[in-house]
Amino acid sequence: MAAMRAPAAVILAASLLGACKTDRPPAPAAPPLEGPSAPTSAASPPTGLSLSPPSSGSTNMPTPPPPASSGDPTALANVARGDRDFAARLYGRVRGADGNLFFSPTSIRLALGMTYEGARGETRAQMGRVLAFDDTASSGFAALLTQWAARAAPPPAAATTDWERAAAERKRLVLRVANRLWGQQGKAFEPDFLARLRDDYGAPLETVDFHGATEPSRLRINAWVADSTEQKIRDLLAPGTVTPDTRLVVTNAVYFKANWASEFWEAGTRQESFTTASGAAVKAPLMHKVDSFRTAKITAGDVPCAALEMPYGAPGVAMIVLLPDARDGLPKLEAKLDGALLDTAMARLQQARVDLAFPRFRATSALQLGEVLSAMGMPAAFAADQADFSGMDGTREIFIGAVVHKAFVSVDEKGTEAAAATAVAMAGAGMPTEPPVPFHADHPFVYVIADTTNHTILFMGRVVDPTR
Repeated sequence: MAAMRAPAAVILAASLLGACKTDRPPAPAAPPLEGPSAPTSAASPPTGLSLSPPSSGSTNMPTPPPPASSGDPTALANVARGDRDFAARLYGRVRGADGNLFFSPTSIRLALGMTYEGARGETRAQMGRVLAFDDTASSGFAALLTQWAARAAPPPAAATTDWERAAAERKRLVLRVANRLWGQQGKAFEPDFLARLRDDYGAPLETVDFHGATEPSRLRINAWVADSTEQKIRDLLAPGTVTPDTRLVVTNAVYFKANWASEFWEAGTRQESFTTASGAAVKAPLMHKVDSFRTAKITAGDVPCAALEMPYGAPGVAMIVLLPDARDGLPKLEAKLDGALLDTAMARLQQARVDLAFPRFRATSALQLGEVLSAMGMPAAFAADQADFSGMDGTREIFIGAVVHKAFVSVDEKGTEAAAATAVAMAGAGMPTEPPVPFHADHPFVYVIADTTNHTILFMGRVVDPTR
């Protein structure tokens, strides 16, 4: 089979699919699955890492155990160090898409991190450079997932009054990360590869029959992703993404929900003018608050901007907004956006009294990342005649055919709900005397949802029109 690059899409969960390179006979067919009524994650519960229980509206979503390994804090620092740089570089590659943008660097890196564990030779070297990975990556991710699991605890049972329950709910962080491998029934995978993904990523192997029951297998994976993301990410794998030649799909799903440390009053939300990227003015719901926030003035090259941290009730998690001073300044800001700028913005934040206006919005994105990642410097992984994933199955018969990612975000007066998935197919006291600092996000801006303890970027995006 000739070298192939298949399109990729951005989703709340991450998946890796493996396509066979040769025309060798297929693995023995398993009994066919029963179409859409085949077992889904409701009947076959999603395992992997669940950092917090599902919301009260979720059904059939048990809490699986975390990874067996707690990882290495030093390795965690290595994984986190390259996170902002990768997020900004990837943003630079996909910012040409029209409209609002949203994706999860964490979901994409986790999915590709699991893939990296099976890469060898030049394929591994290229992936390491693009993704900022080294041989400690799996231990670093194990430490990160363990850290998140410790922080995403349910509200204390001691709360007995309405006020106590409300205060506890504001501090609640729902951060669910689920990983799973879907392998062709009858195909042998390297025991060390399976053990590494099970122990460090919490990603067990489930067998399906891509060859004999392609469509039921695709629907089964999509159902698992939907259940893992509170139904926010559906149809991650479009028809045709999975083929009879698929040998492995590596899936990651991330679900996030948190309330603001101090919620906006709904009565303060007003329909006001928002200048879109085109220069046109639209009426959009802008939430208002005068409160204490951490903010800073920064310069991205020659582009003056304001940075603002909007903390969630759960410690160590915040939305950070980069707002250019000029109403038409977003393109220039995006052109200068890199990991160093994100580091600078977070380092310079200082407490101030802020007059905040911020839009209420929802956004979804679907990105195709195969060609993007190849152009970033890892083409060998996508070339049938060059890819070396022998660490997965002991052969050089599989390569990455597609990387698919989808993401969803909803921001309102109470807080933020977000989800993402990635799929890689192998063929996130007294009154002050000083007036408040204005921060009016009434024109396009960039934002990230970050773990501020180690500066990992869970989600990243932009708003050019909150009404769309």
